[in-house]
Amino acid sequence: MKNEKLEKDWGEMAERFDESTRYVVGEAICKEISERLSKEKNLGEAIEFGCGTGYFTRAIAKNAARIIATDVSKDMLDMAKVQL
Repeated sequence: MKNEKLEKDWGEMAERFDESTRYVVGEAICKEISERLSKEKNLGEAIEFGCGTGYFTRAIAKNAARIIATDVSKDMLDMAKVQL
């Protein structure tokens, strides 16, 4: 039951997740993290736990041979797939 509630709660947030993250963390910090991740080279096979909508996954995927991105919410994963 707890897992279902967790997935539901995060799923409801999926469409506004990136906007909320930029508001809470800050646009400049999100951009800086993404730029730093983009500079990591030859990542080989990577896994990201809690990928959300894939905001940072895109930066990691550019330099990975393969990436597995996970999240508790199917809605978050669906958005991540569209963005990648």
